[in-house]
Amino acid sequence: MLTTLKSSKEQAAYIRSISDNGEPQLRVADDDAEFLLPTLPVADFPPLPIPMAAGPAHAEGFSIETKVLVDALDHVTWAASDTDARYSMTSLCFSFRKGKVEIAATNGRALAVVEVPVTPLGGDAEHLVHNRFAAILAKIARYSAECTEHVAVDFIPGKKNSEGIVHLHCGFVTYTTSMPSPAAQTFPPYRDILAGVEGVFEFQGESAPFLSALKKAAIPLRLERNPLGGVVLELSPTPGIVLSAHTGGRSSRVQYACRTRGGSIRFALVSSFLGDAIQAAHSEDFTVSGCACNRPWIVSNGNGFRAALMPVNLPEPTTAATPEPAATATPEPVTAATAA
Repeated sequence: MLTTLKSSKEQAAYIRSISDNGEPQLRVADDDAEFLLPTLPVADFPPLPIPMAAGPAHAEGFSIETKVLVDALDHVTWAASDTDARYSMTSLCFSFRKGKVEIAATNGRALAVVEVPVTPLGGDAEHLVHNRFAAILAKIARYSAECTEHVAVDFIPGKKNSEGIVHLHCGFVTYTTSMPSPAAQTFPPYRDILAGVEGVFEFQGESAPFLSALKKAAIPLRLERNPLGGVVLELSPTPGIVLSAHTGGRSSRVQYACRTRGGSIRFALVSSFLGDAIQAAHSEDFTVSGCACNRPWIVSNGNGFRAALMPVNLPEPTTAATPEPAATATPEPVTAATAA
């Protein structure tokens, strides 16, 4: 109702809490109208783990520019799973040290990492928070970007087997949620995964034209409703690559002009993950690099964003069926009786 009043009234309104016969109410009024709304008792709301008046604890955390935080979360949230039962697959890993924070997310098939500068509010640490919190955090920060230049995120870890607390302080808003106990905070070694990829083969291109070519190449996969289908990418010593897909008797083949390095190789990546990674890079240009068709491939933008994509099996090469030679009739032997 408050949202409706806000959209229908151009005049300034004031809000005041009153009590009528012991029942708490909220009074909203302007120059020509007045509304009374019922409210819930204060006792129905549980107390915050840390009193609001005490301010942020800053036990382990950082302060960051609001717009930088929004962009950083957009870089990685696409890679977190929505359905996996494992907490590490549905969470974001915040690792802050030496004045920077790395935010990572993975669903087991794709990994996204972004590094941004921050103002540390405590010691170096690493914590997991659920992807739902990251979505709310991004929403609050996006709405507050016009009036608040910085936000503060505080991680207050629990004891060995108890949950911790996460506070987001953004202007007049303080959002609190829980995070898993230190014993349950396990995240894949994403730094080792990224460091293990050698850029033997590489191609660089412009995001918008490549996404258009990728969309065309993935048409057979969409018709088969195969969201995890692979698009084959073929590199050769000559400039440009070929994108293709084959499934259910349908096939596609799209030429894309770009810069290449390393020679010839043929590998396949999940088309939806490849498109999401390039879109999440938020840059006009991108680079894809790797070393083998059965090893991860890295998508980067040269500005702190990297995504590792696991390859998928290459489709079996299709060859035209060779017709069997026609059978020739063997003449029957002529007997002497027949000849007579």
